[in-house]
Amino acid sequence: MPNIAGNLLIHRMQIFLIDGATDVDTGLQQNLRAFPVGEPTDDPVGAAASRIMVIPMMPLANWLTVTHGEPYMHPTTHTVHVRFVSNGSDVTIDALFWDPHSIVCPLSADPYNGTI
Repeated sequence: MPNIAGNLLIHRMQIFLIDGATDVDTGLQQNLRAFPVGEPTDDPVGAAASRIMVIPMMPLANWLTVTHGEPYMHPTTHTVHVRFVSNGSDVTIDALFWDPHSIVCPLSADPYNGTI
């Protein structure tokens, strides 16, 4: 996927997960952020990560034993990471990561797990 002006807002990936936890660098980064106060935190870095959509792609059967945590901004790479957990075996999944741009997107940011 192209990285235009330092922003990568969508990335489709095929990911090999080992049995257990795997941290995945999605490569997503958004340098220009205009988040409303409190969406969902006052921290623009936290808000950027919580807006990330993790979208399972075919074959969906590979996702049956997979869960993922809240997307977060890695302090060193300044890209969004997601922690996946495969319960029971190694598996390859296909996922689409989407970061709706804060300037043009009508979406509100809700965390996957209720809190950030």
